[in-house]
Amino acid sequence: MQNAGVNPFAHAPDSPALAHLRDANWERVAHKEVPTVYGPVLLAVFRLAAMTGLGPVIFKAIFLAADLALCAVLARQFGRAAWPWILSPLVILEFSWSGHEMSLAILFFMLGLTRRSPLWLGLAILTHLMALPLALAANLRERRWTFWLTLAGVVVAGYLPFAGAHLWTGLTHFAGRWRFNDSLFGLLVSLVGEGRPRPVGGTIWFSFLAAKWLAAGAVLTATVWAWKRQYSPARAALVVGGTLLLFSPVVHPWYVTWLLALVCAEFRWWPVVWSGTVLVSYLGDTGFWKFAQYAPVFATLTWEWYRASIRVRWSENNR
Repeated sequence: MQNAGVNPFAHAPDSPALAHLRDANWERVAHKEVPTVYGPVLLAVFRLAAMTGLGPVIFKAIFLAADLALCAVLARQFGRAAWPWILSPLVILEFSWSGHEMSLAILFFMLGLTRRSPLWLGLAILTHLMALPLALAANLRERRWTFWLTLAGVVVAGYLPFAGAHLWTGLTHFAGRWRFNDSLFGLLVSLVGEGRPRPVGGTIWFSFLAAKWLAAGAVLTATVWAWKRQYSPARAALVVGGTLLLFSPVVHPWYVTWLLALVCAEFRWWPVVWSGTVLVSYLGDTGFWKFAQYAPVFATLTWEWYRASIRVRWSENNR
């Protein structure tokens, strides 16, 4: 689409106006009715890779290279603490084997986190929007106006070529009605009900609106908590990112790799456990499979929270 001069934010793959661009791969495109949700950096990578004419192999090679570069960055920055990423079956499956594009976003984000660089963080956001709340959380106490001006400038510059009322159509589709492999979000839905879907425009509908507002409140609470407790950048990002995924209506396995990268800087067992159990989601999205996935995660999270509270009490009693 891009190589034909078409804005992928403005047109979905099944648009009648693009019928002349359909080839043998068109039938295999998922969610043809939705314009792109990918960031400008990924779109640029896709466009350049497609121009080589090498097919899927070049895409996998690019994102495998990003994963290998990330392994090098983590090993150099954190030494042996990088083992959760380097040895993770989830990382090997999603990036080394499948060549998933998320590896590039996480590479940029970890470069931005470790170097406190607004340029790298901006590139991460332009690659995948999951980087946005994590970048904000990691820099809650950043007071340099040049930092925020640079970050905003990079993001705006990246989206500027695609600007228009259509820019967020695909993302609104995704946020409005999709649901997969959720945990606490499902609990919220059971408490407040599904509600009546509300139209946003055209064929876009927002479902589970009350539950989503509560989930957003949980993420905001986690952000304020991390700020008031003066957490380190990595810990703040881990707390906010973990809360976001636990309350998200959609949790694809590769989303958990964001937490796994942060674990190299701020070790916790529960994301490591989740990186293993999330593979169960490939077997099913029913109650049994969700229990098999999430029970060990919440058990480990509770155990680590209990141990931390004991240490805090012991420290206060021995002052």
